[in-house]
Amino acid sequence: VSASFIPFSVTLKIRAKKGAFTPYAGFGPTFVFGAKTISTEREEDRVAGIIEKTEEETTYNMGIGLHGVVGTDYNVSDSFVIFGQIRADQLSLTPDKGKVTKYTVNGVNQLSTLTVSDRETTYKDDAGGASGAANVPSVERAIPIAASSVAINFGIAYKF
Repeated sequence: VSASFIPFSVTLKIRAKKGAFTPYAGFGPTFVFGAKTISTEREEDRVAGIIEKTEEETTYNMGIGLHGVVGTDYNVSDSFVIFGQIRADQLSLTPDKGKVTKYTVNGVNQLSTLTVSDRETTYKDDAGGASGAANVPSVERAIPIAASSVAINFGIAYKF
């Protein structure tokens, strides 16, 4: 599975200068735009000698969460700073649509053999089940997935 998204965070930081060090702590909201995952699946029937490969792309609604950060800056000079920080994000994403983008059987493209219902999925909060029609996307309940993380960052900053 590979995932991509565009994060945007606003952080309120509290700083306390202690000589060359400036420790800080902060928190704020995080917004995620354009989230997408691409997952691949391989099924093999060794008895029948059939290998099926499927690739599905899922897009997500905008995600909203919170983050917190704790760190310190070390002033090397008036312009250069070395910093270290720990950042934690708590975030969940809700799927919007899914689409099978590749489907092969024994290396031969079979995507056109799938019905619209097999190729496309629409996720809804109150999904009551699929309509059963082959010419419309299937409908599934939108279950949020966790996209939380903890990161340790070190770097160099330049002050203007």
